[in-house]
Order: sequence, then structure tokens, then C-alpha cells
Amino acid sequence: MEKIVLSIEASCDMPKDLAEKYHFSILPATVILGDEIVHDGEVSGEDLFAYFNKTKKLPRTSCFNVNEFDAYFEKLIKETDADTVIHFSLSSGISATCQNAITSAAHMSEKLGKKIIVVDTLSLSTGMTLQALYAARLKETGNYTSDEIVAKVLERRAYAQTSFATESVNYLAAGGRCPSVVAIAANVLKLRPQIVMHDGKLASAKKYRGVMKKWVPELIKDTLEENPNADKEIVFITYSSAPEEVLEAAEKQLKDFGFRHVRRATAGATICTHCGPNTLGVLYYCDGEHPVL
Repeated sequence: MEKIVLSIEASCDMPKDLAEKYHFSILPATVILGDEIVHDGEVSGEDLFAYFNKTKKLPRTSCFNVNEFDAYFEKLIKETDADTVIHFSLSSGISATCQNAITSAAHMSEKLGKKIIVVDTLSLSTGMTLQALYAARLKETGNYTSDEIVAKVLERRAYAQTSFATESVNYLAAGGRCPSVVAIAANVLKLRPQIVMHDGKLASAKKYRGVMKKWVPELIKDTLEENPNADKEIVFITYSSAPEEVLEAAEKQLKDFGFRHVRRATAGATICTHCGPNTLGVLYYCDGEHPVL
């Protein structure tokens, strides 16, 4: 029987218990704080926010290069004695990481005599996790080859719904993603821009107002109405920071909609670097029920 190992980048924000349950290998990203280099998992979002507040400089992320992927894939295969590695990568539309992984996988497969498949998730954060978990559940049945698992994942890729909103217009402005004049206006008016994934890239959508207690329910309501054909097996509430009452209300709203598993996921350093504090997203498959047999 083919021995398949699942791998994913830390930008997936996968909860630790799920990573352990399905034996995922997690590849950490590099985060740069001034002259200091750390890795996703070694520093929290709160640490990054404190750094920005103190220095007014944005933390930066650095994608894995081909040589780093070479070493990672070789070590993973040697340690697990896998026949096949299925690696889930951050969207090629927003990072060079995915193409570097694909380049590495091509020649490392030949060098090691093993199969390394890179899945361009066209997503980020728990949008990546949704796809990886689907693969893990398929693998768990023992009924599918690696090629069949990847084919099924790719069939659903476009339906990994990703929608979030943020209060952190200062981060958007500092990162060049939002002109400073717009940022000032947004602060005055308390506008909270909604960001969605579309064809692997980030796009702006609606704008909300007020504090999280007010705009999060509106974000969830709009997302469910616009993407109603939910696979109700699991939904993620992924956030950089949020009051407990906001999270509890979000959980109730999603459970009332019918989701069987409502999971919280804390955004890691990679995502927090770009979204800032008080960001919250709702992520689920919107292509109907897909029981794994």
C-alpha cells in the first residue's frame, strides 16, 4: 500500500490538535522583525502587534526558497519513509512560495525516487486547512491513491470560501495596501474592509462599520447569504485577536446555521503580519455536503 505523508505550510493556521490527529508535517515560514529572524510558531500575533506599535515598522515575511524546500522534502521523506508527499501551499497568487515548492518537488522526486505533489490551494490561512483536512479524511479511509486524493481536493478547491474583515487599516496603509488618506478616513468613519479570496488573489468587497461586536455578525450573515450551499461538516472562525464575547456569539450564529463542527483558529505570525489585530474570518466549503466514504 502506498505510504502517503501530508505536509502544509504554517500559514494554514491549522489548530494543533488537528495537525496532530492527522499527522501533518508543518513547514514554518520566516518572519523578520527588524534585524531579528524568527519562524511562524516561535512568535505570536500579539508579539508582532507590540513590535509594530513600538517601532511603527511592519514585520515582514520571507517565502521558502527552492533550496530550503529541497532540504525539507528530503528530510521529510527520509524520516517517514514515505512513498508520496502531498504538500499544501499558500496561494501562488499572493506568494512565490508555491512555485518554489513546485520547482523543488519536480527535481527532488527524481532525485529521491519518490513522488512529491504540491497542491496550490489558491487560498490562505484555514482556507488551506479546509483542503488539507479533506485530503486527510480521504487518506484515512485507505480507499484512495495519492493521485485520486489530489484530484478530489482540486475539484473542491474553488469552493473553499474565504472571507474576513479587519479593523487594522493602519497595517494596510503601512504595507502600501491602503493609501494613508484612505486609512485616515477609515479610522474616522470606523470602516472595516472585507477581504475575500478570488481566483487565488485577495480582493476587497464590502465595508462594515463600528466595533467587532457589531460588524462580525454582519460579516457572517453576508457570507452565509452569499455562499449558502455550505458543507456543514466544519467551519473555521479564524482571528488575529477578538473579545471572547464576539467569538462566542460567532460560534452560536454558525451553529444555528447548522454547522456540525465550529472551530476557532488563531492566526499565526504569517497571517498576522499582513492583517493586523482585530481581524476575523469565516471559512468553509460552499459546494454542499461531501461525505467521505
